[in-house]
Amino acid sequence: KSHLTELLLKEAHERTLHGGPQLMLNYLRSKFWIVRAKRLIKHYVRKCIRCIRFSARSQNPFMGQLPSVRTMVNRAFYQSGVDYAGPVNLRVSKGRGQRSYKGYICLFICMSTRAIHLEAVSSLTTEGFLAAFKRFVSRRGHCADLWSDNGTNFIGASRELKSLYAQERSSMTTEIAAELANNGTNWHFISPHSPHFGGLWESGVKSTKHHLRRVISNSTLTYEEMATVLTQIKACLNSRPISQITENAEDPMPLTPGHFLIMAPLLLPPDINYEKSS
Repeated sequence: KSHLTELLLKEAHERTLHGGPQLMLNYLRSKFWIVRAKRLIKHYVRKCIRCIRFSARSQNPFMGQLPSVRTMVNRAFYQSGVDYAGPVNLRVSKGRGQRSYKGYICLFICMSTRAIHLEAVSSLTTEGFLAAFKRFVSRRGHCADLWSDNGTNFIGASRELKSLYAQERSSMTTEIAAELANNGTNWHFISPHSPHFGGLWESGVKSTKHHLRRVISNSTLTYEEMATVLTQIKACLNSRPISQITENAEDPMPLTPGHFLIMAPLLLPPDINYEKSS
């Protein structure tokens, strides 16, 4: 180690624009042969303040324990999370010059199976969400517990449901009271300003947007067309494997959320009955 070596290392580091050890070694070896060059180069790079600053590694926190609801054995959508995505532009009808309005996507995700249910919503209001929630319950069955963030429409819907449940014994008819009593749902809200607590439905929103942007791009659809596209996206998302795919052809098919809904993936190539074929 000498002063000349230090000058050569400095010149190589600057000429390679703060390059790494391999780049500096290749640059120096083209003209000079320095004894124990690798060790000297690594030592020089570690002392460079700018390289230390830009190569700092961020701390990766340990993953916390899953909530108990994520590990309970229940049927699909018995305990679910909900979130909104959008806005998306919807048109009243087909044809030129038709007025468009803002619509939204209401996403329900099962806390146990990660199955996804999508509903097109025409407004970001409490009434719009209650209508989507009724369609969700009618298709997927009773939802005992529902988790969401602290959106104003969710807060209003929770308050509306609670007021309806409080009035069911006095002001409502027997049929409506019985229906509301049978469809009682416990609403849970995550901590305010903590979207990472709802990572399950946030990842579902990201996956939904992944397909939606590639399918419709900048097109403006009617409500019926959007509902059809969302149903197809829902089938794709519920056909994703949640277990490892093996390379052995004899192994069974990987498990998907669709298995918990219809005992098979929702997207499958058509199967030909070869016994009846000639």
